[in-house]
Amino acid sequence: MLRLILVGLVVLDCVTLVETRAGTVVVLNTVNAGLTGTAIREVREGKLAGHAYKENLFGQAEYESGIIYNISTRALQTNNYVNINDPSAVSTQINSISATDNNRYGGMVYFGNSLVLYRVYGFIRTSGGSYFTIEPSGATRSEVHGLSGDKTVGWFDIGGVRKGFLHQGNSYSTGFTTLEFPGASSTEARGVDGNYVVGNAVIGGVQYGFSYDISTGGYTPYRATGNLDTYFNDINDGMIVGTATSGGQNIPFLMQNGQYEFFSFQGNPSLSASGSSYDNGILAGSYVTSTGETLGYYANVPEPSTSTLIVLSLYLQALLNRSRRLRTK
Repeated sequence: MLRLILVGLVVLDCVTLVETRAGTVVVLNTVNAGLTGTAIREVREGKLAGHAYKENLFGQAEYESGIIYNISTRALQTNNYVNINDPSAVSTQINSISATDNNRYGGMVYFGNSLVLYRVYGFIRTSGGSYFTIEPSGATRSEVHGLSGDKTVGWFDIGGVRKGFLHQGNSYSTGFTTLEFPGASSTEARGVDGNYVVGNAVIGGVQYGFSYDISTGGYTPYRATGNLDTYFNDINDGMIVGTATSGGQNIPFLMQNGQYEFFSFQGNPSLSASGSSYDNGILAGSYVTSTGETLGYYANVPEPSTSTLIVLSLYLQALLNRSRRLRTK
């Protein structure tokens, strides 16, 4: 059985910068847990949740450890799934952390041995230290991606088809609702806030973000400005956080009331499409360096105003139109 020991944490106030499309510049802070890669999935109340991983010679993740990082104290806490009745858990990812109780979090756990992984299931850790896995009947894989109050969201895979789920309540044997965007070949729930769930759906081969109203059961699809492939990763205080794909580059954004604010790194390295989150003026996620290394980041960003959002949307649209004209010449 593999055991993970983190040898150190490096957090750099880098000279690399994040800049909005309108020119506002904010400092990027890089989080590196000292292994092959570090992925940040969520930020809540000054703490980052994610995982550190080590790759083998073939570029495959050999093992992973869940991490929680305190921004103000720079303290790193490793948190791994523990079940004395099933010691075969070899890797842990943390994808979401409770804003009100940092001892409660969720993610995914890999079961196997040093040679093969044979099960991947989402899990929830309660504030009392108990672990529960999400194992829908017939599912070959599940993942937990969002926590808010007594609500938990994620997705599971049955026969190669992904379906989202919403869990409500304190009993993990009941309270589940399957989420399937109408007409979609794949549905993933990624975040929950109050009465809304956000996630991703593939409809007719096209990638959409979506919101789901828990009270009405209604779904609303979204495509970012410029009709870009759109991924919703989180929702917090009514602000949706996601990533749009343009020209092979992943661009993180904040979206509220249908208006988008986009961010990019100076030098244009690709940002991770699977790890953007926002809380109290902090944008967090993961990016890929020019050498292929995945690192976590967080940056203080201004909350978007309506006027700024409109300018940014028009600016991005102009860039896309210019790019299309150049390609046709």
